[in-house]
Amino acid sequence: MRWLWRSRVPAQLTGTLTAALVLSCDHTSQITGSGGGARLVVSPQTVALPEHQSTAFVAFDLGTAGDTIPVAVTWSATGGTISDSTTSQGLHYGRYTAGARAGRFHVVARDSRSDTATATVWTLAPPPAGACLNQAGPSITLSGAQTSTYDTTSLASSTKIDATTAQFPLDTSVNVVVRVGGGSGLCWSGGEILGQFPPATSWSTMHDKYGMIPGSQSSAVGVRIENLTVFAYGKGVSFDDPGLDSGFTIRNAHFKYIRDDCVEDDFFNGGTIDSTFLDGCYDAVSSQEDPGATQGVDNLITISNSLVRLQALDSVYSGPVPNHNAFWKWSDLAPSLALYNNVFRADGPSEEGNGARMYMAPPPGKLADCKNNVMVWLGSGSYPETLPTSFNGQPCFTIMTGAAGLQYWNNAVAQWQAAHPDPLPDVAPPIVSLFSPGISGSTTLTGAVTIIATAVDDRAVAGVQLQLNGQNIGAEVTQDGVSGDDMFGPTHYALTWDSHGVANGTYTLTAIARDTAGQTTTSAGVTVTVSN
Repeated sequence: MRWLWRSRVPAQLTGTLTAALVLSCDHTSQITGSGGGARLVVSPQTVALPEHQSTAFVAFDLGTAGDTIPVAVTWSATGGTISDSTTSQGLHYGRYTAGARAGRFHVVARDSRSDTATATVWTLAPPPAGACLNQAGPSITLSGAQTSTYDTTSLASSTKIDATTAQFPLDTSVNVVVRVGGGSGLCWSGGEILGQFPPATSWSTMHDKYGMIPGSQSSAVGVRIENLTVFAYGKGVSFDDPGLDSGFTIRNAHFKYIRDDCVEDDFFNGGTIDSTFLDGCYDAVSSQEDPGATQGVDNLITISNSLVRLQALDSVYSGPVPNHNAFWKWSDLAPSLALYNNVFRADGPSEEGNGARMYMAPPPGKLADCKNNVMVWLGSGSYPETLPTSFNGQPCFTIMTGAAGLQYWNNAVAQWQAAHPDPLPDVAPPIVSLFSPGISGSTTLTGAVTIIATAVDDRAVAGVQLQLNGQNIGAEVTQDGVSGDDMFGPTHYALTWDSHGVANGTYTLTAIARDTAGQTTTSAGVTVTVSN
């Protein structure tokens, strides 16, 4: 999936200008140039284009009856450049060229009466090109199993950290695994940050567990994070300084089973997420203000060529378990979004909803540009929010449901995995907890009961074996839920078992998760009472 920008100006101008010119033909006597009751109009009103690309704007007076009125204007822009080009039949054209900085800018037309009309330009950062390890600059190599955190905030500009073979299977007492900062244009490439927090770990604990924090009281302007895997942390990557993390890029990354925000941008920096798999997030991307955050309304986050899946989790901020929140946790002060060629998957609605500024559709007023996205909806009923099917005359979102939607998602995942093979050995065992009984459900077992364990691995779980006092009960469960956001959904392994097979009494129930490399983890035990 690749994003290619093409000019949309002719299509955008057509609707407005056709309407105006048709009306002018019907009321030619009113094209007087007097300006009486007219208002100045600039079209298109919103446009998105890459840095250094050009487009055309047109200005004219629109009369109260809809007729166009010839008017001369002067042009100005808050970013980029604009110059007069031609005037024809009362339509005054300006040629705009975007500058070298991404974000929101304004084109202003001013007539002789000092009336003004304004259009919005979203300048897009160019899609990432080439591997950041190829850039010029100092180089640092990390390799093999890492036994401690990597924390440095004094790197020279353009430093490259080659973590291609580095793996961080650190103790659960660690809060932040990687901090990098110093100069601008830093590059981090590769590596795996492998959490060992059981699924039952509380949300409040996981909220403070970070895979990577760029900047962190130092500069990481223009930082590029490529080929990074983060598994089972509270945050995948968190940008935590206003302005000091601007222009970030996350590319070819894999963030799996993230218990809070897959990407946290609560200081409103602009940046790009490209060709990345957000593989099971409580919240996908967050841009809620932290104390000290400044306005980010002129910034832009571009998400392109990526897969994004929400995951119902066992330990949550609020509400019945399991649940998840939304694709966008978004403030009114946050950046806008440009979305291209992404596939999203949701198996249920957001638990907290719009009242908590959790959005399953692009947040209101925050869509700068949109093209060729697919929403795979595997929940019940209709999609919980209204998705824009088109934007500025181009396809924006297509909704797919049911078996066809699930197959589309599975195909997209297979394609992403084929394009992003993991070169490292599987060194981390799976994580596992008992869900029911355990987090939920009765600990008194009577008759036929359904026992559910939650198991996840950075690669893949092969099976889950349930045991009572260390003795197997039933066969190993080798398939989790295919879809859904309840206790029978993905990551949940369910066994129906007849408790008449053991004598009444008190027992310890455990679950043993096995990954495809043969590594195993035994869950914490849950005391149960068999009563028949």
